[in-house]
Amino acid sequence: MRLSDTGPAGRLDTSGARFCLVALAALVLATLAGCDESGNRAGLLSGLAGLERSCWDANHNGIGEASEDVNGDGNFDELDCTEDDGTRGQPGADGISCWDLNGNGEADPAEDVNGDGHYNALDCVGPQGPAGEDAELRIYGDGSAGPKIVIASTTLADTNLQYTDFTVNPGVTLTIPSGAVIRCTSTFTNSGTILVQTSARGGTMTAANPTVEGSQTPAHPGASSGVAAAGEYGSAAQIRAGGGGGLAFNALAGRFILLPGANAGGGGGGASAAIGGYGGGSLVVIAQSSVVNNGTISANGANGPNRCGGGGGGIVVLASSGVTANSGTINVNGGAGGSSDASGGAGGGGGGGIVHLIGPSVVAGTVNVVGGANGTASGTATADPRQGGGGGGACAGNGGVGGNVSTAGAPGAATAGSAGLYFQDNSDALWFF
Repeated sequence: MRLSDTGPAGRLDTSGARFCLVALAALVLATLAGCDESGNRAGLLSGLAGLERSCWDANHNGIGEASEDVNGDGNFDELDCTEDDGTRGQPGADGISCWDLNGNGEADPAEDVNGDGHYNALDCVGPQGPAGEDAELRIYGDGSAGPKIVIASTTLADTNLQYTDFTVNPGVTLTIPSGAVIRCTSTFTNSGTILVQTSARGGTMTAANPTVEGSQTPAHPGASSGVAAAGEYGSAAQIRAGGGGGLAFNALAGRFILLPGANAGGGGGGASAAIGGYGGGSLVVIAQSSVVNNGTISANGANGPNRCGGGGGGIVVLASSGVTANSGTINVNGGAGGSSDASGGAGGGGGGGIVHLIGPSVVAGTVNVVGGANGTASGTATADPRQGGGGGGACAGNGGVGGNVSTAGAPGAATAGSAGLYFQDNSDALWFF
């Protein structure tokens, strides 16, 4: 019977096929049981190979041969197969180890690059690549300005402030522009006097008698939170109030002012035809090995002229990865307010600035962050119009309030600026810049 035969209703009749398959299986089993290891078995296996070829059977003869036991385990199965189609590829040639410079497959003395007596991947390290910009180069500079020794009083005019070492000799006064950042790959030593120039401008105003109208130029706030105000200006018919002082930033914010720029302390409040005290400037020194101050470093706010507020104190930051030692004095005081005169009241004092020392080893020494004194209130204001005193500039300390003037011309008291802040961090400067 053929498998294509169909039964009733066109359905495939497989009963005969099933019978044939069962009979064939019985025949195979009987033949295997009755034949010997010679041709009958081989012939039967060869016939069955035509139905299905094993992947390990390289020559397609259906017989397991020694060369087809690829893995040598005595069995002929899929573990001896190398490719899905039943064919085996030829073994590839051995590769060349990375340390084998001449490709001869042997360990030659010159190929033990690291000299450890072994020939492996550790001998395959290539040459050192070009150095990239690392943290130390960025923070301490590249030393391209070389060493600098200041032997006579002068003003620093260098445009390249990346030194190897920087030294100020005893008895020498070095004036430094506000906002300078000196970087040294080795040491910074001051045994003389360093004066940091003021920067943030004080306020002023103009007016013409007898009119009370005029124009006002506000003070620069510097790094503070609020600007100092000029005193009230007007006729003698009523009390003229003093100007409010500048507002300091909070202590947490002050700790992170590490590169303040040119304007640090705020300018003092001005007056008619007078400019308030300028704010103290900033100086930042970062030296890899050490920063040592044996002399004096000052970044004070300027005193205010008559009727004007004093400038806020400046900011000095000294940092290193080694020793930061102040055996001398560092000043960042607020400027004093101006005295009263015939045209108006006394000025308020400027607030104190910031000194921040950073290094694994820190010696604090003497640090002054004092607020500026209030201006002296004396005599009588006889001018009309007249003006209250200007407020003091701020930094880490608040500026003082300017004094008022009564209708009788009596000047009221101004107030002093409040103290600034000193910070010390016993940590590597690399963590801060």
